[in-house]
Amino acid sequence: MEERIIEIISGITKIEKEELLEKKTEKGVWNSMNHIEIIFALEEEYDIMFEQEELSTLTTIEKIVESVMRKAE
Repeated sequence: MEERIIEIISGITKIEKEELLEKKTEKGVWNSMNHIEIIFALEEEYDIMFEQEELSTLTTIEKIVESVMRKAE
């Protein structure tokens, strides 16, 4: 699942997976529009919903993966 999430983020941001994994936060890695696209794509892919309050906490790939995995259980 983690690999697929990273593929989705990479496809939207046009940033190679290896480069994404080297970055610690999304700040400077992708913009807010990409962030929204990533959230929508993950919600659709895994049939989940993120809460509005949760969106601002999804600032790293690790946090995104953790949240998706928790919701998709």
